[in-house]
Amino acid sequence: MHNIHWFVDQAEHRREARNLRQGRRLALQALETGGNNYLIVTVAGLGFFTDSYLLFASNAITPMLGYVYWNEETTSEHVNAVNLATLAGCVFGMLLFGWLGDKYGRRKIYGHELLLLIVGTIGVIMSSPGYTAPLPSSADEKVIDWSSYGSMDVISWLTFWRFVSGVGIGMSTSHGLLPG
Repeated sequence: MHNIHWFVDQAEHRREARNLRQGRRLALQALETGGNNYLIVTVAGLGFFTDSYLLFASNAITPMLGYVYWNEETTSEHVNAVNLATLAGCVFGMLLFGWLGDKYGRRKIYGHELLLLIVGTIGVIMSSPGYTAPLPSSADEKVIDWSSYGSMDVISWLTFWRFVSGVGIGMSTSHGLLPG
């Protein structure tokens, strides 16, 4: 009697596996014959392109900013600070949103990636030393004390906003690689 139940159970498992394989095959055929393949590949490729652009653009831009904001000083301190903040934000975003995606579901929090990238990018664009009227350093009005020219530190703002952008990039990386 025991062998008959085992045989019936095995037959049921084979039937379910066959139905599952047929369902997968039909789903793959629908994907292969659909016209959305090029659209999916294009959107995924553009997503990875923009993420890599946001990660690596600061290597070219930070030395240019040195000529504008830091009296033509293009030392690696500024470049390293901005790049380190971006990469630290990436790691933090991957860990945080990977955990949140597991807890609440990836689709529920996926829109926050775009929000963080937009806010971070606008913040980077709006970073400035906070221009004020430069104070004369002596009785001669033509000599300007450039240390009093800005009321804020532009490298601090750039570092902070690049960290925020990095969190968005990390979230995009951790969730963008998984299929929907």
